[in-house]
Amino acid sequence: MSESDFQHFKKTTHPLTINSLIARSPYGFGDSNNLERSNIYAKILQVKPILLKSVKSKYHSQLAIDVHRTYGNIFKSLPMEEKKSRLLLVLDNLFYLHPELKYYQGFHDVVSILILAIPSDEMVLAITEKLALTRFKEMLTSDIVIVMEQGLNALQRVKEIDQQLGDILEEVGCDAMFTLPWYLTWFIHSISSVEVGVRLIDFFVCSENEDFGNFIISAIISQRDNVFNCTEDSSVHTLFTDAPKSFTVDDVQTIINMTILLRNKDTTLSQLLNARTHKSSAITFVEENKATLILAAIVVVMWSFTYLFSQ
Repeated sequence: MSESDFQHFKKTTHPLTINSLIARSPYGFGDSNNLERSNIYAKILQVKPILLKSVKSKYHSQLAIDVHRTYGNIFKSLPMEEKKSRLLLVLDNLFYLHPELKYYQGFHDVVSILILAIPSDEMVLAITEKLALTRFKEMLTSDIVIVMEQGLNALQRVKEIDQQLGDILEEVGCDAMFTLPWYLTWFIHSISSVEVGVRLIDFFVCSENEDFGNFIISAIISQRDNVFNCTEDSSVHTLFTDAPKSFTVDDVQTIINMTILLRNKDTTLSQLLNARTHKSSAITFVEENKATLILAAIVVVMWSFTYLFSQ
């Protein structure tokens, strides 16, 4: 959703409820510089800013290493030290507040997009905490064996939907690379556009628990033609690690659309391949509001006739 679409959505949606925001989240909340995003996330997640402290968590050393290599694909050689310092402080505070959470390499990439989209670090911490304790909880608390099974489950679902593609991926041994937290965060780490990252976070902030796995399945199926064109096993692995680098907002939107379709367990391959980028979510709300206005007009007219004939 472009910034103009988002503003139109606001004007045509009353009241602006949590449910209406969640319904629109697959299509984004405007551009990355939309200052209202912080309030939107806070409303959806029901969070308030958390005061940051100058602390170091038990994962500080690893966090410092991972944060140091953040933003390379998006900003190339531009200095990002200020944002990296903010990112490290937020992560240290999270794992200091919640020592029960297990940091996995890549989670910093998710939070790095929040740093770009939300100006208040206290709000970034609040949002990160809520995501860590809800959407990302399984990834931050599960045993590695359980997490590895997620990759196998993703490939199994792909095979159920697309036997030919599933057989190829099974043959070249891709199950480990599709482990849920690894591929999801690698996807975010690899993108080269802030807008792509923000569109992803807009969706994941409001997503259902099953959407993470479905997103990976959708990302796999979206590359089926390229997989069929690979001539070597190693090139299949390279394809999935490199693909996000060239993804546009429209590419990611298509994957999100496919992800939503997969909420229906009976979704077919043809339905997924026919998924098209939804250019503007404002249309739906315009039509809904038109319907509401028409209904209201009918009620008024009927009431008027009733009143006149009763006199």
